[in-house]
Amino acid sequence: LEHVGDCVPVHFTAFHPDFRMQNTPRTPHETLIRAREIALETGLKYAYVGNVNDTPRQSTYCPGCQELLIERDWHQLGAWNLDNGNCRHCGTSIDGLFETQPGDWGRKRQPVDMSRFALPIVPNNSANELEHIDTVFTQGILSVAQPSPGSNADTSIDSQQQQVIVDAAARAVTAAVFDRPLDWPDPDLAGTASQVLSGAFVSLK
Repeated sequence: LEHVGDCVPVHFTAFHPDFRMQNTPRTPHETLIRAREIALETGLKYAYVGNVNDTPRQSTYCPGCQELLIERDWHQLGAWNLDNGNCRHCGTSIDGLFETQPGDWGRKRQPVDMSRFALPIVPNNSANELEHIDTVFTQGILSVAQPSPGSNADTSIDSQQQQVIVDAAARAVTAAVFDRPLDWPDPDLAGTASQVLSGAFVSLK
């Protein structure tokens, strides 16, 4: 409160034992509730609990009249009582930037094309590397992700190559889960195996 003020949202998120941290107990719901209460009593305006089923404590309330402003059920939005960033009940200006209408993201997965955020390969030169990092921080990732003039390097992949990569990722996960040898029907990944990959996201169902 002393360092960032009373307007910065604070989230108290539950820990759930998983993967290699199975021996650590989950965060009791009551602990999150008490932490939120302490934050509000201290003077913070926007305190939330997360990673638990608790719509009332995941929602935003007006710091002026305490009426419900934004109802949240995990990622699903419900009631929306804002008019141009002001409380619809009492007119209090709410900290933050808000759309005129709530978004429709909800509880769903959506594919993201990570190629839009691809960065050019930086030569192994400290001066160039520092210049590259400085550009990222001052101009943003997308500004340096554009191909340089005269560059003919094509790193795009077609739908068939995408499917081959997805199938390979699925085989890798299956082999790891069932402790089986990894079988690569197409080690070349339809011609994409030689391309530089900075990272990948795989959703498991």
